[in-house]
Amino acid sequence: MDTRRKAARSPHARRPILLWEGGGTWVLCDPAPGPGGSRRPLGRVDATVDGGYELSIAGRADSTSYASLAEVVEAVGAVVVGGVHDRMPGSTLPPM
Repeated sequence: MDTRRKAARSPHARRPILLWEGGGTWVLCDPAPGPGGSRRPLGRVDATVDGGYELSIAGRADSTSYASLAEVVEAVGAVVVGGVHDRMPGSTLPPM
């Protein structure tokens, strides 16, 4: 088996990318480049005053709290690896 194919199937190859926006906010982007090489936003993460993180997924009204950024990436990575990201609207981020 080609090692490049094996790496592409690895869950780690599909983890979302965190892009720092500033002011305690990160944008979660699909790891696969979209048209023109841009990264499609999947959601956003905001640091909370209690030291945790609030995750909002694009196209969903609710948000979820996590204790660490690692937990956020794992949670969103499970969605991306599961193939759900193809059905998630990604043209806009959830409202601030």
